[in-house]
Amino acid sequence: MNTIKTKGSFFWLSLMRKAAEQIDYGEPLPELTPEFVSVWSRHYAAIAGVTSPKAPLLEIGTGFGILAAGLGVMAGGVVFGAEHPTRNYLFNPGYRRFLKDYGVQIVANDLNEGLPFADCSISQIYLCDVIEHLFVPDAVRLLSEIARVLPVSGELVLSTPNINRLSNLFRFFRGCSINPPQLIASCGNTHGHVHEFAPKEISALLADARLQPVCVQFGLNPLFTASAFGSDSQISPEAAKKINRLTAFICRFFPGFGDQIFILARRI
Repeated sequence: MNTIKTKGSFFWLSLMRKAAEQIDYGEPLPELTPEFVSVWSRHYAAIAGVTSPKAPLLEIGTGFGILAAGLGVMAGGVVFGAEHPTRNYLFNPGYRRFLKDYGVQIVANDLNEGLPFADCSISQIYLCDVIEHLFVPDAVRLLSEIARVLPVSGELVLSTPNINRLSNLFRFFRGCSINPPQLIASCGNTHGHVHEFAPKEISALLADARLQPVCVQFGLNPLFTASAFGSDSQISPEAAKKINRLTAFICRFFPGFGDQIFILARRI
């Protein structure tokens, strides 16, 4: 089954809208502008298309619950979601009801305390747009925990921003650092981007944890362009579109400059 075709961007867009209508997150929810939902619905579709979702499945870092809900529809079995206990929405009845409606069992989990699952008990784990929010030693420990929970040949689907993305060159030429900010934003006891990875760097960490990358892909995120120039007000929408078209053209020939990394790894 081709997941991207059967569960394309409209499916994910509709989930985003339902969640926004049904859940009081208690935290600022990104404004559902046409550009935002277009970018993130395609992002979720790309993640779900890396491999066929299969149960028992765990999504680490459930966040607003969109990806977990969609995976719950597609996996057709037991699906778990794990989120940090200090996020405001985790114990909100509307949040839990929304996920339950899509077959997702949510658990409170501080990743620094390990994963609350038995050895070899989960067939597939999704770690999407999470690892960049962890300090590197914590990320290394988490990958070891993932290897413990997966059986041999179990799958990890990982997505994360690519620090080698072309838009970071714009930051470099503006005299800005491509490192995360020194004062890292936080929400509860979770952080903003702490460390972004290059493709070979993240592949090496996976291999050290007995997680063998078998497929590495790249994707585009047009929202990175505006942030590369400091703020949306510093670049016009027309200029951003031109830069994004140029970025898409260059990445056709040099995909490693893409904004996002998508990795399928198997436990060895």
